[in-house]
Amino acid sequence: MDKDNDISKRTVLVLLVLTLIVSVVGTWTILSQPTTIYKTMELGGPAPGRVSLSINAPTVPQMSNEAGKVSINIMK
Repeated sequence: MDKDNDISKRTVLVLLVLTLIVSVVGTWTILSQPTTIYKTMELGGPAPGRVSLSINAPTVPQMSNEAGKVSINIMK
């Protein structure tokens, strides 16, 4: 092998030290973050809401052979 194309031992050592420093700092940063997740909640129950439904009859009744089913399930 040609000696000019080889990476010097000093370069390998510097890259190894930098890798170790980045690894230690990254691990320390992740481990120092809080492990508890906080969730804010409003007290006093749900906010009021309004629901409206209006069914308008058509002006001209139309017959149809199609059938359908409508259901509402309100769960508390």
